[in-house]
Amino acid sequence: MLRHGWTLLFHEGVTLQLRKLQEAAARAEQNDLQGFESNANVKLFWALSHLIMEAVPTDPGSDEFRQGNTLGTAYRH
Repeated sequence: MLRHGWTLLFHEGVTLQLRKLQEAAARAEQNDLQGFESNANVKLFWALSHLIMEAVPTDPGSDEFRQGNTLGTAYRH
């Protein structure tokens, strides 16, 4: 899949989890047509979709995505 000039590759495990989350979000929408936006699965799916498809591919080197000291001071940006 190509987004903003980047080829996005997905691990099979990530794809499986996203599909399950998408199914849960769809069920929430079917069960509550007016209030489904407040469902936790729907919110998480929308947030992850936005990050994966728009935010990160737009600028993968953004300071927003830096991990700081997570990996130790030897690997700090």
